[in-house]
Amino acid sequence: NARFVTITATSSDTGIAKGQAAGGGAITITGARADTSSDQSTTANVGAGSTINAQSVTLRSINAEALDTQSEALAFGLATGGGALASNKATGDAVVSIGANAQVTAANITVSAKNAFQKTYFQDRGEANLSSASVSVGGVTALLSDTVIGTEGDEFTARIDVAIGAKLTSNGTNANPGQLKLETLTDINALDGVETQAYGLAGISLGKSQIESNARSKVNIDGASLRSMAGNVEITARSNSYARTDV
Repeated sequence: NARFVTITATSSDTGIAKGQAAGGGAITITGARADTSSDQSTTANVGAGSTINAQSVTLRSINAEALDTQSEALAFGLATGGGALASNKATGDAVVSIGANAQVTAANITVSAKNAFQKTYFQDRGEANLSSASVSVGGVTALLSDTVIGTEGDEFTARIDVAIGAKLTSNGTNANPGQLKLETLTDINALDGVETQAYGLAGISLGKSQIESNARSKVNIDGASLRSMAGNVEITARSNSYARTDV
């Protein structure tokens, strides 16, 4: 029992990686690779059979992942081969779990889960994520920038689980209405750029930039009770995603 109850799980994870390779000679092969990966997750949990009575209850889980990579390869010679690889992978979750037969009673109840991913560090600075240059009589350059945000078997998820028998009750009055709100959000902002240059009598340059997203925002209510004595019950699952590649 309390006037205000707030349960918050928060994580902020940042990973920036840079790789560079350069070489010169009659026959030169160079390569550079930079990788980042995060499976950081957050969970706010109300255990099975728990009871919370308050004027206002807030349960929230916030997971923020910021990853980016940059890789450069330079080669000079009669015959050259150059390559650069940059990869980013994020599979973390933001979860709020309300266990079986738990009871939460308050005028205002807010339950929220937000999972955010950002890959903009180098593009915000006007820099390419991958770049390669070769000067030769004959040369081959290959670049690949790959970003994976969630996979088919491990989605990038914002989720609220309300288990069987759980009761969430907003006990506001007509004079002072309350609110009962459950909301989830996945928010993705990913920018990527590749630049490749080859100079010589015969030169081949290949560049590829790809961003894959498997995100899910959901509210699971399994045999639970959500009730507002005087006010609204709002259940929202949203996903925002902006991805741009430039080659």
